[in-house]
Amino acid sequence: MGLALRYNIFHHADPKAVYGLLHAFWEKRGHRIVEGPREFNGYVLHHERNGWTLLNWSGGWEWKLRREAQLRISRLLNCTGLLVFVYDGRYWGYELFHQGVEVDHFVQKPEEHQWFPGRDCAGRAEAFQLLDIPPADIAPHLRNTSDANGFLEFLATLGVGLELREGYYTPLAKPWREFKIVPI
Repeated sequence: MGLALRYNIFHHADPKAVYGLLHAFWEKRGHRIVEGPREFNGYVLHHERNGWTLLNWSGGWEWKLRREAQLRISRLLNCTGLLVFVYDGRYWGYELFHQGVEVDHFVQKPEEHQWFPGRDCAGRAEAFQLLDIPPADIAPHLRNTSDANGFLEFLATLGVGLELREGYYTPLAKPWREFKIVPI
């Protein structure tokens, strides 16, 4: 099994506000947040760095619910964000959203579009003008269909820094909270 990675990144969003909204979201669904060291189904919320607050979420069963949570956070904080993922080290993709609305999708391997059913997953570089990023800076990442590590350069273009530490890609932003979601 290769690299598995799932990040939410929120532009100009305070980690405390993100955490509070996550707490409310999961509580309404019969779950609670338990703080403590990250486990398999855990989360790490990082301090804002270069205008981005990063939420590192591991593999888990609640893909649909987590996407609902990201859109709710984006809507309530009036911000732009992304879900960036790497699947088994074979390919990567993203979902770009703005003020709670899905704006763009990209999956490096088009035949793997099941992540976002019924949506065009070719990626639109011009969508990143929402973040004042020129399409010419994003376009090369959307054309690279052979390197599953292309997500590293993509995130660097956005200003989200990662480093390889002890065999794991680790955000440069310091952790703010580690927690897991458990049923009540």
